[in-house]
Amino acid sequence: MTEDCRSVVGGSDLSTGQIGFSEAKFSARQRVTKREHFAADREKVVSWQEVLGVIKPYYLKGRRGPPPVGLERMLRVYLVQQCYGLSDEGAEDAITDSQVLGGFVRIDLSQVAVPAATTLLEFRHLLWKRRACRRPSSRRSPGNGGARR
Repeated sequence: MTEDCRSVVGGSDLSTGQIGFSEAKFSARQRVTKREHFAADREKVVSWQEVLGVIKPYYLKGRRGPPPVGLERMLRVYLVQQCYGLSDEGAEDAITDSQVLGGFVRIDLSQVAVPAATTLLEFRHLLWKRRACRRPSSRRSPGNGGARR
């Protein structure tokens, strides 16, 4: 499982196939972390092409303003946020701070920045609007006519 987990997190320069000093030191470790297991498990379980096919018709086309962040990358950031229970800013920070999460999201921080918290917020609202995922349940109890407790 060790090699399986480490092959998922990547970290190499995608254009040259070379790894940096920090990635070389990182890959020489013996212990596999929980985040590495998380990344490897999600790669095996999630049918990325199927999920992307559902969301793609509603995703930004990039006709105005800067080009949008890639759909698969945004979906991976959203998955990290939901699985770890992070705020938008927390997800941005966690991906910036962790080579494993950066590799799972497929971001080489030397070339591309992590999507900003507001970008993640807009992506989540797009998913809610198109009912591609559920909003968190409200805190109202159905037994008292919907009044707040």
